[in-house]
Amino acid sequence: MEPSERVTSSKSLLPPKPALPEKPRRATEEARPTATARPPRSSSLMWIGLILGTVLFLAVIALAFVLVIARSQANLAAERNETAKARTSAQGTLDAAERRAEDAEMKLQQRDLLAEQARIDADPARRRQIDAEADERQRRTSLELEVQSLKQALEQARAGAAVPPAANEAEIKRVKEELEVARNRIDDLKAQLAENMPFQRGDMPGGIEEDPGTLSNYAKHIGKSFLFRVTANRDAGSVYGSTFYTTDSTLQAVVVHAGVLRHGQTGVVRVTISEGRAKYTGSARNGVVSSAWDSYPGTYRVNLRE
Repeated sequence: MEPSERVTSSKSLLPPKPALPEKPRRATEEARPTATARPPRSSSLMWIGLILGTVLFLAVIALAFVLVIARSQANLAAERNETAKARTSAQGTLDAAERRAEDAEMKLQQRDLLAEQARIDADPARRRQIDAEADERQRRTSLELEVQSLKQALEQARAGAAVPPAANEAEIKRVKEELEVARNRIDDLKAQLAENMPFQRGDMPGGIEEDPGTLSNYAKHIGKSFLFRVTANRDAGSVYGSTFYTTDSTLQAVVVHAGVLRHGQTGVVRVTISEGRAKYTGSARNGVVSSAWDSYPGTYRVNLRE
């Protein structure tokens, strides 16, 4: 038998050792978390990097948006400046052109005046006509002054007639007669002033015409004026409109309705033709009742020749 075999057999003959009791674990060791519950460090770093990248991306987008807005505002301001400069330049060019046109028109007027003066000096008949027109204007001025004086006297007479309540009937009658005389004198002077007024530019050639009845035959002469000698008659015919009358309205009644002439008075009136209107308003004036009317192709106005 070998020595090693003898040792092994001797060990097997010994009784087994009793098992030692297991030591209790400490409370700190039981409460200590296991290694598997702790999050890995690489995952935290990944989330932090993701958040920082997102913030940086949003900041870049915001900065780009701000730069785009600033660039747009700068372009808009530049366009406005260019527009203002172009407008100022155009206005300056227009003003210069208007000044040149005014200068040219003034020179043309001066040339026309010099030419007219030369024609007057060379034509004795024209000189006499100019002098006659000057005399007529002077006479017209004197008539207007007389009319104004009579109006003032009429106002004073009216004021005097309204003041004394205890005046006798004879005094009241005298004041009324003076008022009527002054009123008739004013009407006569107005008619005389109209008949002696020289023909003015803008009237139709031919001078003063007789009463045509209605203006239907003149409706095509839009924008032109005519002179008619008319005897006012409030019962002469129909009137359509107020201030603006249809061309088929009777002129004798229209002059009364418009207050240009009194009933029975004869005078020279100016009639101006205009385009038709969409509506004509009726009214009652000076003893004449005019009718309303819808659209009509011809219109005219009437006043004393001035």
